[in-house]
Amino acid sequence: MGHRPRAGPPRRGTGSDEEAAPVDPFQLAVRLLGIRPHFEAQLRAKLARRGCAADAVAATLDRLRQLGYLNDPELARQEARRLRTTKRLALGGVARELGRAGADEAAIAAAIEALDDGGEVDAARAAAEHWLRTHRPEADRLARHLDRKGYPRHVIFSVLKDLIAHAAHAAHAADIADDPEPG
Repeated sequence: MGHRPRAGPPRRGTGSDEEAAPVDPFQLAVRLLGIRPHFEAQLRAKLARRGCAADAVAATLDRLRQLGYLNDPELARQEARRLRTTKRLALGGVARELGRAGADEAAIAAAIEALDDGGEVDAARAAAEHWLRTHRPEADRLARHLDRKGYPRHVIFSVLKDLIAHAAHAAHAADIADDPEPG
């Protein structure tokens, strides 16, 4: 079977002898920000990968900050809330994910402070209950799951202790319900 040529005009950028058109870093950055919000470090890396000069990237990032299109602390707060509620991550897990995404340490610290409701055990319990809806109640697997979410070990042990006590109480109540009354 032979290869059929593609119909229509030739694709841009496929010819080896074509010169690459210069990329306007501001226009590219606005296009990327139109797709989704970015941390400054993410945008800097993407612009550099596209061949933008370092001084043009710095000027573009300054301009975007002045226009209000770049705000790492606010984006970090938004992402922290999203990670905490949708992925049920611990504060440590949220901080780790924000760091991976390119947030700086000050933005991460401010986001964690704004998010810290003091309810790490409650959040871990909610994450455990959610996990238990679709998994067998195996303490070791649940502990690994909570660990991957970033919960500290003392919080994991507290949640496991509570859930085991609850399971024992439920089993005892079921036994009482199954026993016929004497008489």
